Amino acid sequence: MRGPTYHVSPRGDDSNVGTSALQPLATIGAALSSVRYSRQREGSDVVSVIKVHGGDYHLDEPIKLGPLDSHLRIESAGDGVPTFSSGIQIKNWSRSLVDGKEAWISDVSDLLEEVGEWRSLFVDGERRPRPRLPKAGHFWIESAPGSDPHPDRVQLFGSENQFVAAQGDFREWQNIRDIDVVVSHFWIDSRLPVASYNPGTRLVTTQRHAVFTLVDSWSGRYAKYHLENVGEALSEPGEWYLDKTNRTLTYMPNPGEHPSFTEVMVPRVCQLLRIDGELANPVQDVTVQGLAFECTDWTQPEGYGVFFDPYAPRVAWRKRDSFDHFRKQTPLADELEWGNTPQAALHVPGVVLLHQARNCTLYGCTIRHGGWYAISMYEGCQHNRVERCHLHDLGAGGIVADGSANEDLPELWTCNNHFLENSIHDTGHVWPSACGIVTANSARNCISYNEISDVTYTGISVGWVWGFGTSISRGNVIEGNHIHHLALRAGLSDLGGIYTLGVQPGTEVRGNYIHHIDSAVYGGQGIYLDEGSSLITVVENVVHDCSTHALCEHFGRGNVVESNVFAHCGSVPKGKADDDSVGSLMTFSRLEGAHRELDWPPSQTTVRRNTLLSSGTPMLLDEMCLLDDCHVVFESNRYWDKSSAAPQIVLSQPFARFRKDGDPKATRLSFNEWQSKGMDKEGELSDPGEIVVPAAVGPLGPVGAESQDGMCRKL
Repeated sequence: MRGPTYHVSPRGDDSNVGTSALQPLATIGAALSSVRYSRQREGSDVVSVIKVHGGDYHLDEPIKLGPLDSHLRIESAGDGVPTFSSGIQIKNWSRSLVDGKEAWISDVSDLLEEVGEWRSLFVDGERRPRPRLPKAGHFWIESAPGSDPHPDRVQLFGSENQFVAAQGDFREWQNIRDIDVVVSHFWIDSRLPVASYNPGTRLVTTQRHAVFTLVDSWSGRYAKYHLENVGEALSEPGEWYLDKTNRTLTYMPNPGEHPSFTEVMVPRVCQLLRIDGELANPVQDVTVQGLAFECTDWTQPEGYGVFFDPYAPRVAWRKRDSFDHFRKQTPLADELEWGNTPQAALHVPGVVLLHQARNCTLYGCTIRHGGWYAISMYEGCQHNRVERCHLHDLGAGGIVADGSANEDLPELWTCNNHFLENSIHDTGHVWPSACGIVTANSARNCISYNEISDVTYTGISVGWVWGFGTSISRGNVIEGNHIHHLALRAGLSDLGGIYTLGVQPGTEVRGNYIHHIDSAVYGGQGIYLDEGSSLITVVENVVHDCSTHALCEHFGRGNVVESNVFAHCGSVPKGKADDDSVGSLMTFSRLEGAHRELDWPPSQTTVRRNTLLSSGTPMLLDEMCLLDDCHVVFESNRYWDKSSAAPQIVLSQPFARFRKDGDPKATRLSFNEWQSKGMDKEGELSDPGEIVVPAAVGPLGPVGAESQDGMCRKL
């Protein structure tokens, strides 16, 4: 049964009935109230429609949809884009000078009383930065109590909240507790607000604790960091600073900007839409189509290891199974406040949140200028769709789906969701370790035909068990995605265009086009089958121009790698690699002894009918001598090196950080030597000729300079 259709317009009036486009309502809240009232007469199963006309809509709080709002469509009326924003415009500027440069200053006493502190600013629809030091690049920690950067003694997990700054890098600035230390190390960022600074010892103490020890990686250095929100560093056009003590906002305008016609927006809230059901009563059949959501802030998540949700009572925050690995590594995990999570910024919610939602759809929506992930799906989200959405200019990533690992409670599973034909780019402005799309403890999802670019960490990540333990993640299909130009901004390592964790029977990585994947120190992979990734099929992908490897299997088992093209990877940029960053087209490593001790998953990985096209780097890197144990079987692959050097099929050596004095040096094998060891007897060393890869056309049209003419690219 279909109920009445309600209209909403910026030119409407909430005193109208709203059932006519000529007499619309003014707010989405009034329309929802009308729908709920009508259902008291017509029943809760009535399908209701709210048509939202083009224009701007201000939100002081998120739109909240609960179980009583099931069977509802909220859609664009087709006369322009309806844009929901929490932005408040700053208009009362006075013009001044800061160090001889033009500055605009506004008294924001009333606004601070009304909305509290804000951490984001948008000017004419563009994100503006807080003042940082250094202006470019990073500082390097001089030393850190409890951390040892020596590769043989590095302990990954820690709980440090102190370090010694190098001479001249830190000072006793005003409002020092408003400054964030942002540490980039290994594969995460740690955002650590300053607690205090001792100028005599140069000891910095932070309010939060770093998840990892304060070292860079296994490169033998302490970690790099930069400072955000240093008032005394305000100097460059586009920068802004909120002085909570003096209750003023200062903005350094860009050339051509004038206070009379420049729109400066302060976001009021962090979230704009909640589809929030209950365990026994989920929200069902809600469609949101053709709307835009923009201008939201960020706040740092609290209550580590729970579903942080500042728009719900704290008693409703639930424990997150995706944090179990960290709890085992760190006894104080649930007692301290932390600067990040061990991976993928999983603790950061979405501008749009779904929880206990079934058969709901976000179609053709735009989410931009946000401080968190664009979309988050939590426990009980099943059979939902995010399709043809444009997600960009975000503090974290595009989509996070994080469910329960409880096999016995299917009503808590997050599964069977579809993420199709979305465009995700320009992310990681606050949380660089966030992914384009990440699913954790989530099964049978379809992640297909998305374009993901300019993401500061991994493109698509599917897990979430580190190792061979029981995982609910299985049967996921990652197909036809175009993933490119990742990790160019944030200084992170150990990432992939597509990244997997744990045993995942039935998961397929199929027909994806992946290229130009970078990294700061090590681990810029095209397809990364990390810790325990097993029973995964990798087929018909094209991967090229990755800084370290096209394919990396890190102690996986029972995988099938078939009919892929891996080309021109392993050219790690000069000056960025450490001894552990030997590039190649493929690499395989193992957990010492595990391939012999485990009965399941089956140990052999099969690599067959792939084309390996090199430009001087080895075809294969065997980092833990797996090939001699027949852990990996090669069948009918084609090998070719386009450089003038003789092709190297295998470079075999232990991990650099595990090598000791007296260990044998790396072994290099030619193609003939490779086959003489019984490897890939049906393989061939031959020029494949020109390899044509798909034109780079994303879901919203051609993208990137290489696809402007619509021509296919040749490797």
